[in-house]
Amino acid sequence: TISVPVMLGTASNPANNFYGIAFTVNYPPSVVQGGSMAVDYTGSWLVGPSNNVHLEKNFELVGNLDLGFSRINHGNTSGDSTIVTLVFTIDCAASSPFSFGFSNVYGVTNDGTSIALNPIPSSVLVGTSPKTNLSSNSDITIYPNPTTGITKIKFNKKQLSEYSVAISDITGKILEGTSDHSDELTINLEHYSPGIYFVQILNDQINYRVKVVKE
Repeated sequence: TISVPVMLGTASNPANNFYGIAFTVNYPPSVVQGGSMAVDYTGSWLVGPSNNVHLEKNFELVGNLDLGFSRINHGNTSGDSTIVTLVFTIDCAASSPFSFGFSNVYGVTNDGTSIALNPIPSSVLVGTSPKTNLSSNSDITIYPNPTTGITKIKFNKKQLSEYSVAISDITGKILEGTSDHSDELTINLEHYSPGIYFVQILNDQINYRVKVVKE
């Protein structure tokens, strides 16, 4: 059983004046064990235990989970971290990473005004175990590290498929995410405080995680 946090907003681009949100999670039904998909609102910055109305419907035969949730106190809020956590069990036959997609994303303010949203990345990959560790892998080069703000991750072998990128702090909080397919990736930590950060790069071929120190 694993859990996957769904994030809304980042430290550099927070989600402002939200009251509710609805979206569809698309997942491969052959990988998620039937009847195991659950939604946990604990720790959500958008809704709280006494300020929460929600509805979920899982169409597990096709791999679609529809959910919507809202505050009930008539006040908007802003944030930049987890809004909900998906909890499920991986089928025993699953042996490689798989992708989650998000569609039909719809946010609203307390007066019903629609908020335009652009999921980044459009899918994230969740694996049963890492395949390699970037910090000790000869197929990549990282420079400079430590850095004053900008560091580059160069793949010494050509990357043929798109990969997702997530930057997290030392507590594991995801600060931002994106997707790329180039052989050299630029990481910008200029707007973050000095400290230790982690960059994870993931697709169906690789699962890399590297520590980057900002001075």
